[in-house]
Amino acid sequence: MINQVEKKNPKRRFKEFLGKENWNVHTLGTVLMSMYNGQTPSRSKGEYWNGKINWLTSGELNCGIVNDTFEKITELGLDSAKLKIIPKGILVIAITGLEASGTRGNCAILGCNTTLNQSCMALFPIRSLISSDFLFYWYLFIGDYYGIKYTQGTKQQSYNAKILNDLEILIPSLDEQNKISSFFSKLDSMIDFQKRKLDKLEATKKALLQEIFPEEGQDKPKRRFKGFTGAWEQRKLTYIFNDFIVPMRDKPKVFSGTTPWTRIEDIEGRYINTSLSGRFVSDETIKSMNLKVIPKGSLIVSASATFGVVAIVNNDLITNQTFIGLVPNKDFDIDFLYSLFEAPTTKNKLLKLSAGSTIFYIARESFENLVLSVPSKVEQIKISKIFKSIDNSITLHQRKLDKLKNLKQAYLNEMFV
Repeated sequence: MINQVEKKNPKRRFKEFLGKENWNVHTLGTVLMSMYNGQTPSRSKGEYWNGKINWLTSGELNCGIVNDTFEKITELGLDSAKLKIIPKGILVIAITGLEASGTRGNCAILGCNTTLNQSCMALFPIRSLISSDFLFYWYLFIGDYYGIKYTQGTKQQSYNAKILNDLEILIPSLDEQNKISSFFSKLDSMIDFQKRKLDKLEATKKALLQEIFPEEGQDKPKRRFKGFTGAWEQRKLTYIFNDFIVPMRDKPKVFSGTTPWTRIEDIEGRYINTSLSGRFVSDETIKSMNLKVIPKGSLIVSASATFGVVAIVNNDLITNQTFIGLVPNKDFDIDFLYSLFEAPTTKNKLLKLSAGSTIFYIARESFENLVLSVPSKVEQIKISKIFKSIDNSITLHQRKLDKLKNLKQAYLNEMFV
């Protein structure tokens, strides 16, 4: 492929199409045979549901291929709502809730025959002009932009037939469309393969967390390393940690200095990427506001808002009241403690501590009195090596996956107009 900048052509084209005809400007309605959106059978009629006919909602549009649906309807449900079965291979887009970034631009190619609800629109192409696959990748490129353009600052939060018919689309010859679609299909296969590897690692980690840490009410785990047989000790967190640091509620007004200001979004795997926020606090601000610095070698654990997030502090930092800082004593391995807070038993205990509260929050006193099972330091280190190795692999594969996704987006931006 060679870079090319021409009016009505993308920045990047395959070599064999350079110097050939420009991409043609159309409106979407002129390249479609028809559009169709569905309905929801009455929820009050039990005989309409739990059948064998697929029924798709916009929340299931995964920007990929949909091979199954969460809910099924019966023949009675199909007839009652006068639904049509859409064949696989057709592009379906979300047409409601476009004010939300999580819905705007959502689409999928059908990998199965299905009916639709009213939030989905199926686009049937004129195959002599455009393919569904090219239409799919075009919408991945531009769907978010069009969603913002037609809903931002207006009461219109959904597409209607007129809006869709009038959307501008630039298309090349069918040969070039097929070449582009094939290129992105291969890239998608690489992304899917990488995601499956990542999913397998995460499933392995989840299973080990359940087996290597004792279940609630037990003093031994299901799986042990050779040579370890004794019961784990029951210890309050005040025995495991020397200090519990509760950050101030006040947020600095000026960010300039060397001590990182950390948010939940800055956590990558088991560590904190302080460069993501780009916010640092000066010693003067720390002193004047009496901010609490969480030292290197501590843990931060989410005590409010997003539940169960934990990270190892690899540099002195300051955070907001979302977290509580836990400073361990020297008899405990920090990597083991990180995995201990990821274990299902620990997360369930933390969840119980917040029970009865309208907002998830765990007070310092509750943390201090929490009792967890811990082994000897020798066994801690054995356990931590296993999970550290898995986490490193997960981080590596996540970075590879992110790189492929970013590459795909870059190509979408350059290969469509």
